[in-house]
Amino acid sequence: MFWSSAKKSNQADSKNSLYQCRPDLGRAPVLITLLAADTQLVEKAIKRHARARSYLPVFVTSDAGLSGLLAVGAITEYLPSAIVVMRFADAGNWELYLTERWRLLIAKWRPAYTARYGASFEEYLDLCKKHVMKGPLEAAKPKV
Repeated sequence: MFWSSAKKSNQADSKNSLYQCRPDLGRAPVLITLLAADTQLVEKAIKRHARARSYLPVFVTSDAGLSGLLAVGAITEYLPSAIVVMRFADAGNWELYLTERWRLLIAKWRPAYTARYGASFEEYLDLCKKHVMKGPLEAAKPKV
């Protein structure tokens, strides 16, 4: 995707702030969260938002099966499912990674609002925590 311009964030006038970039597509981005959503909710969200003209839908999913979203040409951001987190639990600090990834998505898109189908980010993070959140760095720390 071509990035046509860089825009300053609302906090860009402070001395230590970062400039945030996102595509300038003429429509306000709206995050459509599909975190831990079942197939029916995903289909409902695609029908409702994929062809929106007044805003730019950005689908955030935890399902690796993206064919439905790709078929309609949707902008898609992926977060790993709780099962992936469990399978690769020793890969690192998942809570830190997921929280930072979410923060970066918000900074990247600066959504006008979020439409939730399935779990909120906090519920999704709790679901992942239940599966396993500590990586090898935390496990290797000496107990005092």
